[in-house]
Order: sequence, then structure tokens, then C-alpha cells
Amino acid sequence: MGSLSASPYALSSLRELVDPSQILFGSDYPFASEFIVEVMVKGLRTFDGFGAGEMVAIEWGNAARIFPKCGQ
Repeated sequence: MGSLSASPYALSSLRELVDPSQILFGSDYPFASEFIVEVMVKGLRTFDGFGAGEMVAIEWGNAARIFPKCGQ
């Protein structure tokens, strides 16, 4: 999921189509301004369709699981 896709409509659709364990959050920075990325991060964090554990997984846990050596 790109950071420019964090609207409630896009997130609701994504939630219906994909298991949260398959969702990774990434930004379009520097191509999108820092302000826009901040707005989209806020959109993701205020979306009520994911539980707290799912949010941790989407924000970094899924990426760490899929790409374990990148964090080292």
C-alpha cells in the first residue's frame, strides 16, 4: 500500500480484498511532499478497520517478517 492510498475508501476496499498480514505501508517520499505523507500516515492510523496488532504489522511488522535482513 502506498502512502497516497490511505483514504478510508481505499483502506476499506483493501481490507475486504487482502489479509492484513499481506499489507505493507510505504511512502512515496520524496516524490510526495512531506506534508502529504504525514496526512496519509494520519489517515492510516485513524482508520478503524484494523486492530492494534494489525496496525503494528502493517506499519513495520509485515515488512520485517518478509524482509528479515533489511532491519539488520
